[in-house]
Amino acid sequence: MQKTYFGIPLSQVIHILALNVTLFYLIPETYRDGIWGVIYYNLAWLFTTHLTRFYVKLRKVKLLSVAINFGRTLTLYGVLFFTSFIFLNSSAYSFLYLLAVYLFFCVQIIIFRLLFNWARKTYRKKAFNQSKVVVVGWDKNLKKVRAIFDSPEHNYKYVGFFDNKNSKSPTYLGPIENCYKYIFENDISEVYCIASRLSKEEIISLMHIADNSFKRIKIIPDNKEFFSRAMSIELYGRCLY
Repeated sequence: MQKTYFGIPLSQVIHILALNVTLFYLIPETYRDGIWGVIYYNLAWLFTTHLTRFYVKLRKVKLLSVAINFGRTLTLYGVLFFTSFIFLNSSAYSFLYLLAVYLFFCVQIIIFRLLFNWARKTYRKKAFNQSKVVVVGWDKNLKKVRAIFDSPEHNYKYVGFFDNKNSKSPTYLGPIENCYKYIFENDISEVYCIASRLSKEEIISLMHIADNSFKRIKIIPDNKEFFSRAMSIELYGRCLY
């Protein structure tokens, strides 16, 4: 599922600002020789980032994918950047100088992205309390659920799970019948129910608790493909009847 964040327009503005400041001070001829060079470099950046979806934020994305996207974007823009000097005053600067300028611009982009991600995560931790969640029921999908809860991107705090089958896991909280009291006493915000481990009556009871206490309940169906889309499907309320 693709998401965009409020910071994306800010990122784009700062990147374009960094590009123009770099050109103005290190390759001033791009401004002195007319407006067309400036327009070219800016439009080339906008075109490149649109083509590589550089400013599209994915809900779940691996670090390797981010690095590949960075490499693709900066390489493509580099081609457009150096090609321009074939037509725009190519004799004014040496290739090594232009390469140093471009690498300096790339470093600015990378540093800003790192600082922005750090600031966003810090802000979220301070501005929002983590949602405390428990899982009712246990099956092989629990590890996949945990992977989502443990991601700092989602701001969850996994407390543990309930199941009628005893477990030596440190996160085992007891049999399912104990979950009702536990949810209230420990200020649990969200309850995830593994449908394959619960009876219809148990699910209905949990739904009633959620309705009466403003807690969120989400049903995890017994579907092997369910987690392939990062839990983009959620079943609520009367769809279970």
